Amino acid sequence: RVHPRAELIAAYRHEREEPLAVDSDFSFWNGDEAFAPNREARDGRLASLIVGATVDGAGFEGESLEATYRRHQLASLFGERLAAPEHDSDVAPRWRLDWTSEVSSSGALGGDFDFTRHILVARTELPLSRHQAVAARAIAGWSTGALPPQRLFSAGGIGSVHGYDFKEQTGDSLALGNLEYALGDLTGLRVIGFVDAGRATDRSSATNPAWLKGTGFGIGMGSVRLDFGYQLDRIPSSLQFLLRFTRNF
Repeated sequence: RVHPRAELIAAYRHEREEPLAVDSDFSFWNGDEAFAPNREARDGRLASLIVGATVDGAGFEGESLEATYRRHQLASLFGERLAAPEHDSDVAPRWRLDWTSEVSSSGALGGDFDFTRHILVARTELPLSRHQAVAARAIAGWSTGALPPQRLFSAGGIGSVHGYDFKEQTGDSLALGNLEYALGDLTGLRVIGFVDAGRATDRSSATNPAWLKGTGFGIGMGSVRLDFGYQLDRIPSSLQFLLRFTRNF
């Protein structure tokens, strides 16, 4: 911790990566519909050096031990979500920046993959009054080398762009933005409106895919939310329901 509001982190990670075969013919929601094919992980040893930094506008003293542990263990290279306010006194402007770079090498580090992957995430929440707040997130991801399927970026679906299938797009770079407006009890029952835009692109492709654009509204209580999302150019036919038990970002 180089400053009360800033931390640097470095780690060495050595993992045995292999595809997991799962067979299922049952679904609560989609009856007998065929399951979408899952991109298979590439088999091999993934040895990487990870460096990164986190800057928090309020500092880390108020962060829970559980959240600190997840962040220090690099449970997600996209950083830790902003904590949900539990009391009116917790409702205050907040922001956080997270940066991680992962370098994997088959030579110096002894793995089976050669790539670098960089992720920069900015999150903020700004109360406008006791009963209104705006929240936003921006993610930029880019890479060099050949990313294995399990390290590709994706856009679409839960936690990304509402109204689209989960991982609608995949690629070796990512741009994603989310904007939300909440009205009501910021620690209890509230209504949320949101707009999303994102795109995952691939260096090997001669053309870039179109931006995914979503919008909609949700009803929240604490960290639990029910979202009604649409593709921006297909309202109302693209309606998608999402039930979340954690904050979006």
